Amino acid sequence: MAFVRIKKVKGKEYGYLVENKWKKGKIRTAKGVKQKVKAYPGRVYVLQKTDEKEFWETINSEPESYLKMATKEKILHDLIRFELMRHGFVNQGEIWKKEDVQVDIKKKRVTGCSGAGCVLKLNEGHLYSQRIRKLYSYEANGEIEEVGPELAKLFIESGIGVPQEVFIAYYEKL
Repeated sequence: MAFVRIKKVKGKEYGYLVENKWKKGKIRTAKGVKQKVKAYPGRVYVLQKTDEKEFWETINSEPESYLKMATKEKILHDLIRFELMRHGFVNQGEIWKKEDVQVDIKKKRVTGCSGAGCVLKLNEGHLYSQRIRKLYSYEANGEIEEVGPELAKLFIESGIGVPQEVFIAYYEKL
């Protein structure tokens, strides 16, 4: 699985989507691993939480009704929106903005001031255009013992906090 590697260039941080490949027959040393850059998501913006709201404070319906009626796409949209709000983004129509950064959840795009892609460092993870697309396209393949942890890891690596009952409801809709 690929991960984001952060490199500093001229004092600014940039994200690179990197994948490790083990060379066959090699002992697990630095020479036994080959890293390949799969994508360049862009400049990294480190964001701090500005709001400690709970997820349910941002939803306009009762939790039980929401979990029953919402599609997995709606839940994912609301989770991303919630995390952006907690990190100081403001909604302007379909676009969420904070300083030089824009997030268009519907178009699954995260961009900086120049319109180029960028990476948002949220919580313990990184949110960028390719990651949003991966979240929306995720399909459960395998046993529950594999899929649950894989899905949880995807949310954590994306910097999206998911309340337990929301995670369970989302998983059941896969």
